[in-house]
Amino acid sequence: MELLPVRPTVKTPAQAFTGDVYMTPIYSSTGPSRMTVALVRFTPGARTNWHSHAVG
Repeated sequence: MELLPVRPTVKTPAQAFTGDVYMTPIYSSTGPSRMTVALVRFTPGARTNWHSHAVG
């Protein structure tokens, strides 16, 4: 197991969300994998806008 430092929480862009939404990155892969992991927190009334991701 490799322990990495915690990256800072950021406010997400308005294009993808309505209201205040915060994301804490947990893992971004390297090499052939495209996996990313994040903790996403929604404030009351916030929601996801319809959007898509380039690689699924």
